[in-house]
Amino acid sequence: MKNSPASRFILFTFVFSWLCWSIAIFNGQPSTTFPNIVFFTLGGSGPTLLALAFVLRSFNAEVRRDFWARLIDPRRIRPIWWLLSLLAIPVVIVLGIALDVLLGGVLPAMPNLKLLAADPISIPIFLIMMLIAGPLSEELGWRGFVLESFQRTWSPLRSSLTLSAVWWAWHLPLFFMRGTTHYHWGLFTPIFWLFMIQILLLTVLMTLAYNHNGRSVLAAILIHFSYNLMISLLVPVSTAAFAFATVFLAALVIVTMKIFGWKETATVGLPAAKPRIRQMTKA
Repeated sequence: MKNSPASRFILFTFVFSWLCWSIAIFNGQPSTTFPNIVFFTLGGSGPTLLALAFVLRSFNAEVRRDFWARLIDPRRIRPIWWLLSLLAIPVVIVLGIALDVLLGGVLPAMPNLKLLAADPISIPIFLIMMLIAGPLSEELGWRGFVLESFQRTWSPLRSSLTLSAVWWAWHLPLFFMRGTTHYHWGLFTPIFWLFMIQILLLTVLMTLAYNHNGRSVLAAILIHFSYNLMISLLVPVSTAAFAFATVFLAALVIVTMKIFGWKETATVGLPAAKPRIRQMTKA
């Protein structure tokens, strides 16, 4: 890993994202106000922006074609994985909330869902925003570049464990930024630790989706989208509901692993193309 493309990518991504977010944090205003929303958005887009820079500058045309195909080709995703990617996460989160309510908890206020119900015309815009903020702004980097690189050397399990730690640590500044969901959850609260567990479980599920669907980044994007969408629609989720959802998510991941397995193959990874050193030197 030392001095590898993946380690350099992770370093550059953390520096870029954390620098942007630090400006917003020290400004003291919510992430939804100008100019903080600019720095919040730029920082959140760091993984994808850096991935595009690495792929476009460092690899040949064959690798770039493979990168885009993994991103945009829906034919790579098997029908069962379309269902798992789009519906499984909403089901486990709703089950977690339902169990909490059955045990005496309070149904979430769900202000975003109520606003959309009152103004259905805004639903397409909301969905596009949910697709961009997180799924598209991150997954080209985390799954399209880092996971792909990790699995050239490591097993899917080791790759997932390492990537989950990286992905979770990358989110940490958001717990200090006013206006974010993470700030509302709070630092070192039960939900803080439950979120860490959910990051691990989601990473494993995305690795399974990636490996079983022709290395499809799109499959990972759909999982990320369904998770972010449900969290946004059903806030504020209680600690108990979040814990129940985490248990259901763990069950989903375990069952998925049992049914499909890791599908570890020697062919997983970027094509064996060398960086265009001469062109990079001239730049």
